[in-house]
Amino acid sequence: MMTKSRRFIVLIMMMSGLLSAHQLKSETSTLQNLSDLQSSFEKLRDTFLLELSSIPDQPVKLENGTLASEAETLCGKDLKDLLDQVDHQGEILKEKEAGIDSKQLSETDKDELRQALKSQRKPLDALQKKIRDFRDAMDDLKSSGIESMKSSYDEFLSIKGQQAAAEKLRVKIEAIEAPFKPKPTPTPIPTPTPTPTPTPPPAPYSQSASQNGFQWNFQTQATTPSNQRRGYYRPSTQGSGKILSFDDALSRADQGDAYAQAVVSIYYSLGYMTDKNQELAAKYAILSAKQKNPLGIYRLGVMRQAGEGGIQQDEAQGLALKEAAFQGLNNTMVGDPYAVTALGIMCFRGEGVQKNLEQAAQLYKRAADMGYAPAQYTYSVCLISGQGVPRNAFAARAYWQLAYNQGYGPALKGMPKP
Repeated sequence: MMTKSRRFIVLIMMMSGLLSAHQLKSETSTLQNLSDLQSSFEKLRDTFLLELSSIPDQPVKLENGTLASEAETLCGKDLKDLLDQVDHQGEILKEKEAGIDSKQLSETDKDELRQALKSQRKPLDALQKKIRDFRDAMDDLKSSGIESMKSSYDEFLSIKGQQAAAEKLRVKIEAIEAPFKPKPTPTPIPTPTPTPTPTPPPAPYSQSASQNGFQWNFQTQATTPSNQRRGYYRPSTQGSGKILSFDDALSRADQGDAYAQAVVSIYYSLGYMTDKNQELAAKYAILSAKQKNPLGIYRLGVMRQAGEGGIQQDEAQGLALKEAAFQGLNNTMVGDPYAVTALGIMCFRGEGVQKNLEQAAQLYKRAADMGYAPAQYTYSVCLISGQGVPRNAFAARAYWQLAYNQGYGPALKGMPKP
């Protein structure tokens, strides 16, 4: 897309009769061509790296020549054709720059056009280097890397078994991928907009001591302490914005930390970092919610809605609790991975906020990039299925692998399916 100043110059040139419709097409196409070339390279790279990363699970591709054939096509035709297109684009930029002097333009306008072309030359040169580096690495893979992987796999298979052999392949492949593999990076996103007026519980919420061992009345957000409503409340600084270990969270929870109690409830409910235990998840959700911690209120709403952990099921009451927790999650727990994930779930389901799959996916990514395994796995599901984000199997595998490396239960069962 042209900059505002560049569009202005093109418009003036057209009005002056100095730029024909054909020339305009050529003038506006260089930026688009550069973008198309970049996209073509990323598609080739990601497709091949995804094929490469499947080898530990499908080592037969080493034996039957599938990987070798893919590498040959990539190096012998695909990347060669792409480099030819990049070189051609470079020649176009040179011709445009050489032709600027003949234009009936002021020196200021000529200088601006030259700068615009130079700004395109820099990313084009960078793309050319990326393609050549990738081609060289794939040439090495084709010439000796595949045979090396095959020999290593066969030796480990005969001595240590299939799992050890597959893991050895995975290590070798990750070393090959590392310089080219896209790295997940945090993406700043706008905070979700809550619904105008969340529906409060139909009546004060009360649960008898005989059911869950406590008495607690939950009114509406108006009962939130004034310092929390003004946005001064924050969860413990040791927990905000990072992942707590289970032992740390449990220790703090048993000392009465409401935020840690909500985190422990999540861990027990998901079986994350500890064995799954819905009764204990309910216990700590209740303790946290009694202190009116937004994450605790949300957790109690989840368990109330589903009827988990011995809490009597009431979908309407559970949804009302989630809606009442929304403001606290959205306003006073900014940057907290657990709260961000909860907001993503609410956006995905349309609970307490208008349903928005794109916003939900962005929230999952934000929490995933903080290192939260459940969000990493959920975001990989979004990527593989195209829910709220363009399908990207390679990125999906990258995020799944992050959750897998943390031992997150659903991730250990395998990569999510489209």
